[in-house]
Amino acid sequence: MTTPTSTILTTTATVKLTQSAVAVQIQLHLNMTFNPQYENHSSSQYKELSTRLEKHLSKTYERIKGFQRIRITGFSKGSVVTSYDVIGTTEMSIEEITRSTSGVVSNLAKANISVNVRMKKKGIVKSPSSEVVYEVGTKLTFSCFDQPGVNENVSWFKENTSASPKGNWTIQIASFTDSGPYRCEINSAFMTLFESVEIVILERRITIKQLPESLTYLSSGNISCCLSGEHDPTLTFLVTWHSSADTIIKRGIVSNCTSLLVNNAGSIPKSNPENYTCTFSYRDFTVSGTVKVGFYIKGNMSITPKGAIKESDIVSLTCPLPIANPTMKWTKDDEIITNGSVFILLDDEVPPRLEIEKIKSTHEGNYSCIAEQDGMTYQAKRTLSGIITKPRITKPTSSFTIRCEKPLPPLQCCIERSSQTTTVTWTQGKVKTTGKIKKDCSSYKLSITRPCPQDETINCFFRNDAGNDQEDIKIYILNPEVDRACENTSRGGFIWPETKAGSSASQPCPTDMEGDVSQWCDTKGDWSKEIIEHCTRKEFLDLLENVNLLKDGIGDVEEKVPELFSKMKNLTASNLYIGDLETSSETLNIITDISKQKGITISNETMKNFMNVASNLLDGNLTDSWQKINDKNGEWDSTNILKSVEDLSGLFEPTDNTFEIIETNVQLKGNRYNGSKNDFQKSFPNTIIFIPFKSIFDQIITVTSIYLPTMSEILPKRFPNSSKNYSVGSAVLSTVITHHDNSSNDNSDMEISMNFTILNNSNPYDSLCTFWDYSANGEWSSTGCNETVEGNQTMCTCNHLTSFSVLISPKTVTSLGLEIITYVGVGISIGALVVALIIEILIWRFFQKNQISKIRHIILVNICLTLLFADIWFLMAVSPLAKESFCIALTFLMHFFYMCLFFWMLCEGCFLFYKVVFPFHVATSTRIKTALFILGYACPTIITVITIAVTQPRNIYRREETCFLNWDQSRAQLAFVVPAFIIVGINFIFLVVVVYKICTQGRMGVVGTNDDIVKLQRIMRSLAIKMPVLGTTWGIGIFAFAPGAAQNEGLHYTFAILNAFQGLLIFIVDYLVNATVMHHLKRVIFSYSWKKISSSQNTQSSNSETNATAKTTFATKEKSNAFDQRL
Repeated sequence: MTTPTSTILTTTATVKLTQSAVAVQIQLHLNMTFNPQYENHSSSQYKELSTRLEKHLSKTYERIKGFQRIRITGFSKGSVVTSYDVIGTTEMSIEEITRSTSGVVSNLAKANISVNVRMKKKGIVKSPSSEVVYEVGTKLTFSCFDQPGVNENVSWFKENTSASPKGNWTIQIASFTDSGPYRCEINSAFMTLFESVEIVILERRITIKQLPESLTYLSSGNISCCLSGEHDPTLTFLVTWHSSADTIIKRGIVSNCTSLLVNNAGSIPKSNPENYTCTFSYRDFTVSGTVKVGFYIKGNMSITPKGAIKESDIVSLTCPLPIANPTMKWTKDDEIITNGSVFILLDDEVPPRLEIEKIKSTHEGNYSCIAEQDGMTYQAKRTLSGIITKPRITKPTSSFTIRCEKPLPPLQCCIERSSQTTTVTWTQGKVKTTGKIKKDCSSYKLSITRPCPQDETINCFFRNDAGNDQEDIKIYILNPEVDRACENTSRGGFIWPETKAGSSASQPCPTDMEGDVSQWCDTKGDWSKEIIEHCTRKEFLDLLENVNLLKDGIGDVEEKVPELFSKMKNLTASNLYIGDLETSSETLNIITDISKQKGITISNETMKNFMNVASNLLDGNLTDSWQKINDKNGEWDSTNILKSVEDLSGLFEPTDNTFEIIETNVQLKGNRYNGSKNDFQKSFPNTIIFIPFKSIFDQIITVTSIYLPTMSEILPKRFPNSSKNYSVGSAVLSTVITHHDNSSNDNSDMEISMNFTILNNSNPYDSLCTFWDYSANGEWSSTGCNETVEGNQTMCTCNHLTSFSVLISPKTVTSLGLEIITYVGVGISIGALVVALIIEILIWRFFQKNQISKIRHIILVNICLTLLFADIWFLMAVSPLAKESFCIALTFLMHFFYMCLFFWMLCEGCFLFYKVVFPFHVATSTRIKTALFILGYACPTIITVITIAVTQPRNIYRREETCFLNWDQSRAQLAFVVPAFIIVGINFIFLVVVVYKICTQGRMGVVGTNDDIVKLQRIMRSLAIKMPVLGTTWGIGIFAFAPGAAQNEGLHYTFAILNAFQGLLIFIVDYLVNATVMHHLKRVIFSYSWKKISSSQNTQSSNSETNATAKTTFATKEKSNAFDQRL
């Protein structure tokens, strides 16, 4: 026989007890080649090996009390597996066999056989309890030892895989996946002791799957009972059915579900329902559920109107009853029906009736009325189907471009699926084509004339008995030889076709979405930068449909609302489109309204889900999308989210007296009060709220505050009617008080204080405490609130509750002195300019003989006129009377007349430059005047018209806070600044050239009389004074109107003084100190006075006196004519 190198000895756990003897079964694994003859008990090989092993094994066990003999029972494969029995009397014990087995190693070793003994020993595993089934979520610890206090080498295995480090085995939180067989092994030098345990993890709170309180059948039917908890699917349970009399009706073995056939024993319905109980058992685990079963009388429900039912009809279902005053229940497709916006329960009528107002296709289904009284159940059913729905056109391509030389594709217009034949009419100009369709789409062959016609509008019109729908399709005809177009391109994941300039192209949204995306092709043939999308995922539309059914009255609101928020939580966790946001806003609005109407309470779990939904919808990355929705002034803007947060917080029933829910973009904190005298105070990031106890004294209430950091940017930009440039400078904080003691919600003594920290604003600002006022379209209002500002802290104190925030605006100079300077100074200038124009009227005839004088005074008159009108519009723009509707016009008029002023100053400089630098060039007065008027009025007109045409369509022409050209968004102010400073620069160059020419060449360099030279010098002196003043004034004005300069009083005072007295300066320089003008003015006045005196003289005066007077007058005229020549 081959000598093995190692052997494994295994002792089984089975101990056979007989009346006379005990046999302990052992397996010995010999590491040797297996011989098939070992399986034949009569072979010599079997006998030789068995005899040898019996001899050696007997020496090991012969000292055990009660030992009798060793019996080899057989060999098998696995190296060589030797099975044998240790046979003895009942006095022989497992412990003695264990101790004696150690001799097997030494005895077999002497025979050159290496042995390892494995023996199963019961009791070495210590369980936490005697149970086999343990509860999900509990902590389990199993210990394993043979001799207490001895350091033993212990290992654990689950299904032969190592399950735990050496030592005790611990399961921190048990789950059903921890179920299974576990084995503990204690290893020593000569043997291995082991024991296995079977663990089953089940949920102790396991319940029967939800069953109706009462199942009703006409004669018989199956009722089912299922385990709803999670468990090992391989487990089998003993299940029993009991009747009300506790009689076992049925028993069996199942893994999850069982059913019972219930029969109506008689033809008369049972007077009392019977309870049937199903019980599941597994070892020490037991769970039961009971269902009440009765039998009903079947009836037929009648329906009005009879015949075809059309969408929006009023439908009535009547439940005929053989019993009076029953307890009624109405269902649709097993969903409970309650009073809603469409379904009206009229249970008090005889017979009871269900009225459906404005029925629609989603109301089709199986209806039941169930009446119960004294154990008697009556049920009537009716299927409602075949509702004729109004045709609804699915969004077609509302416009597209086709080339007139290419074959024209057929137009297609589709409606939602309809079972009724629909009449469709296509209209092209005066041509109408009518037909009937039984499918969803209709096609139309477009016909156009040659050559290329004008753009066409085609109308598709669908009509059936329930109503009609129509859509216009704009066809842009592209003539490549004449029209511009945007080229076909791929952008934003869409293929955009060739599109005629001045039109838009649209594409349907991606798969599983409804809506469209569009892109504008501008008049130059360039695609716009922005792709406008209005896509909604179908999951959001399906959810909205379910919510609308709940609003109609189908379903239990208190049961459905938690489910809806759970679904919305998952839907809003992914990327959101504009349509998703609008649909979510509408969905939340409906849920909020029906929750308030039904007076349900919101649980902790439901509130957490809602806060998560709100946080997802208020993500900062969605700000632009929300503002696009707000700009449409639609019904479902971001204000609905804020309103839902407020209203649902008022329905919240927290389980703890102090509670909070923290999400990324929403934080909720609050307290419950039961007549407490404690203040309410909560802290949020950069925000603190405080309500003194006197406002909540002796009341059973819940105070909830919700912090919304991103809501300030998401709400519509609707600010109080003011000239200030407001923005929201803090988070939005909402506070709600819920009364639980049936007391009134009178908060007339309410006082709430909030401390907001204004961040990211280094410029001085004014603060205004406001709340969101939902009246009208909703806007920020300061009614009932006061503010106290210290540094960047704004304390708001208000006498009411709602959603609060702080508006900030750049601090402006509101000095009374500044207003006086502006109004008085500009008024003086206007007066001076009026006087100057009157003077020009009086002395105009004296300057018509000389070209230089004539042109100069034409320029002066236009300078005075343009500055006069500019000053008038300036006064109106800065006055409180400058309303929103007039502000654009005032901005345009100021821009135009100030531009005219600068360009007429340029005319003055050009005329001076022309006469000095080009003395030999002769131009007629008519040509010079034409050029001056073109430069003085045409150029300003072009500049101002282009400016308003480019910026006003985008509402960025003027500033929000003042009637002046915009800077931040459009830089429209450059249309004033650039031309003004260019003109100042050009005139400066002209002055330098003229001064240089006169100084270097003297009067010899200028052609003309001495009087002409004097006139040019006066023009030069006037221009040299006015241009620096005018340039400096508006140079300072640009900085005074710049962002962040509103608080600089010195800058504003300087600008006000210079701007206010410009007209006075012109009057002084060009008229008051001008000796020639004053001389002619005196002449006019003297002439007027002389005529008046002469008319009153006595006609009887002497001739000598008359002659003397005539001589004197002649001498005066001669002097005047000489002076005129000098001019």
